[in-house]
Amino acid sequence: MEHKRICPICNNFKSLDKFISNISEKCISCYKKEYYLKNRDKTIQRSKERYIKLFSNRTDEIKKKACIDVARWRKNNPDKIKLVNKRKYARVKADPERYRKQLEASKKLHSERSYKESNQKYRDRSKQNLTDNYIKRTLLSHIIKLSYSDIPQELIDIKRKELKLINQLKEQSNGQNN
Repeated sequence: MEHKRICPICNNFKSLDKFISNISEKCISCYKKEYYLKNRDKTIQRSKERYIKLFSNRTDEIKKKACIDVARWRKNNPDKIKLVNKRKYARVKADPERYRKQLEASKKLHSERSYKESNQKYRDRSKQNLTDNYIKRTLLSHIIKLSYSDIPQELIDIKRKELKLINQLKEQSNGQNN
């Protein structure tokens, strides 16, 4: 039978290995929280120094790999990203001064980035991923009498397969030429 004890701070039953010693009253997590609150500035400074020591000698290759890993994780966890973004937005929205600053920064960023560039990036991504809207645009450039809503999903799927085949043929012909 595993011995358990109750921590008077968090009021949870925990096994004895979760306490600093057999005679201590507080569990390890409560002790650490209390220590952090008492020595917050010193702890933050120590963390900054450790971070600088660990990451100051990172090469560009390591940084690129880390960025790729983060991007992959974000792509594989869209629900977690949405939740994080909602929490961030709620925190910023709660503080009017912070919200105003973020809004100004966002406006400045968007004014610097031209619409044409961002639109081109969107079109390139759509073309690469063969999205429904991209396929509808290609169909409408040939058949002008239709609107987006008039194009059935089956036609989009068939056109997507056609475009994939064309791309594969292009890649094969480029491979043979080289």
